Amino acid sequence: MKNNQLGINVYDNIRELWQVDNLLTFRFWGVIGTSCGENFGYLDKIDSDGNHFIGYYNTNEPEQVYLVASSFDIFMSKFLKQIENTLKLDENAICIAN
Repeated sequence: MKNNQLGINVYDNIRELWQVDNLLTFRFWGVIGTSCGENFGYLDKIDSDGNHFIGYYNTNEPEQVYLVASSFDIFMSKFLKQIENTLKLDENAICIAN
């Protein structure tokens, strides 16, 4: 399900990434991105439990995808832990009002 207020559709984002860098085609599915060209997404590599590895791709570094986690669960755990640690140091660090 997609919130229409979010703008671009995830499938459009994937298609655009594949057009920009055709070496990504069927190898990297960008599902989270920024307007600066940074993208996180699934890789075509899976572990023994069937979990897709998660990678990072920046349009400023064509043909280069960095492995960041061996599953979405690990990626989210690391991501949320980093937010938690950042907020412990400065509760206003991520600029989100409660």
